[in-house]
Amino acid sequence: MVVSVSMGPLLVLSMARLNAVEKWKSLVGPYKTLQAEWFLPLNVKKRFGMHIDIPDALHASENLKDANRETRYFYPNSILEPIIQDQFKVEDYCNLYVNPTLLNALTTLVRRKPVDPIIFLAEWLLMNNPFQPTVPYTYAMAPT
Repeated sequence: MVVSVSMGPLLVLSMARLNAVEKWKSLVGPYKTLQAEWFLPLNVKKRFGMHIDIPDALHASENLKDANRETRYFYPNSILEPIIQDQFKVEDYCNLYVNPTLLNALTTLVRRKPVDPIIFLAEWLLMNNPFQPTVPYTYAMAPT
């Protein structure tokens, strides 16, 4: 793998979801392109990964351990957090943190009717992030 990724420009994707490795492997197709040609004629590796000048156009990790190791190689400063798998914990998290913030953001968006709603929403979420550390106004404006 090191030789094939060192040959030219590279795009590295790190995906997170339940069974992400298996899902990506099913989209990419098997490692050997001959197998892809026979058994999965519509997968991505069959369509784009058989060029002579690109020996391995796509790569999928074999398992979660390899995926974590490869992610660490390309993104050494990233934090690999586990994905919440319990449905009730996900719903509780969304109901407690995500839904109220989005409701406020979308309500403000509808009231103000900005020219570019996507940019407005992005800026609003950055400015009103409930996990953003805040400093009291008196400390922020104190002379230095």
